[in-house]
Amino acid sequence: MCLCTVFNVRGDFLASRKERTEALSKDMKIYVSDAHIFTSDAIVLADFCAPRHKDKCCDLGTGNGIIPMLWLRDFQPKEITGVELSESAVNLFNKTLNENNLTDKVNIVHCDLRKLKGVLPNEYYDLVSINPPYKKLGTGIVNEGEDYKNARHEFTCTLEDAAKAKSERDFYKRELDRIKAISNTEDKTGGLWR
Repeated sequence: MCLCTVFNVRGDFLASRKERTEALSKDMKIYVSDAHIFTSDAIVLADFCAPRHKDKCCDLGTGNGIIPMLWLRDFQPKEITGVELSESAVNLFNKTLNENNLTDKVNIVHCDLRKLKGVLPNEYYDLVSINPPYKKLGTGIVNEGEDYKNARHEFTCTLEDAAKAKSERDFYKRELDRIKAISNTEDKTGGLWR
């Protein structure tokens, strides 16, 4: 059983000295920190998904909420849920929603995506995105710090975990050299696009 917290509240969180905001438009900004930044892959993924106005969307491993924020800015889907394991990332996302008066537009689920059974409804979302860690365990230099390590390496989310947590519509992977691994995962799990 997963002990998860669903956030959609107005509240203040203590700011870290390393927190700052990045402008997403003249009227929208997002909180980032040294451990929770976004890069061009998140922008590409948000645009690739291109949710429709009627879509119910879920972003797994949402981090500081960059993909849901870009969806709100560019597409205004009907409903957005972000799922994130890192408490510090969830706090940043909440600060972003509060700062932009968007607490009623996005639900945040603070939970391990491997334990979502019974937390989120099955076959509910029209679109599910995930940008899983891009380094397989045992490859590359492992970053220090839990948030850095988990975002970049498969400590808390493997491709298999991502495939099991997905839904019917969209799945995207950031590094082309891992497309073969995705294809193999698709074969093992019965398909990423059903």
